[in-house]
Amino acid sequence: MKYKSLFFLLFVCGNVWGQLSSSISVLTQEQINKLETKDGTFLLNSTTQSINYVANGQWFSLSGECSPKPIAPTVDSCIEIKGEVRIFFKVQPQMSYLIEDTENYIVKTGNTNPLIFKLSELKTEYFVIRATNGCGKSSPSNQLSVKKK
Repeated sequence: MKYKSLFFLLFVCGNVWGQLSSSISVLTQEQINKLETKDGTFLLNSTTQSINYVANGQWFSLSGECSPKPIAPTVDSCIEIKGEVRIFFKVQPQMSYLIEDTENYIVKTGNTNPLIFKLSELKTEYFVIRATNGCGKSSPSNQLSVKKK
């Protein structure tokens, strides 16, 4: 009798696990970043090897960590033309970007490439860019500078 119960339990659990694992989508973090967030979505993140879900329009892993974590952008170039500063960098989906001067004054926010702001908006010569989303802010980019004339 014990063996029949054990066999039945293993048979049922095996079938449930097989159905669950064959019905959940497996995507990389890059693919997930391109998805529209819809509450209740579940999938396996093959980059982090964790199950991710959407709640309140934001991705989370089952451990409760917010995903994707913002990563400081790498600036390709920064130019100043006639009082306008243009910063070129790779824009990540689901991210916004903040330009902060060294006094933590937020000069500009946006999610376009390039980010453009007026030189006169800077309080200091140096500034950084941070990525931000529902998970918080990234560490700052390398410090950039534009000489005020």
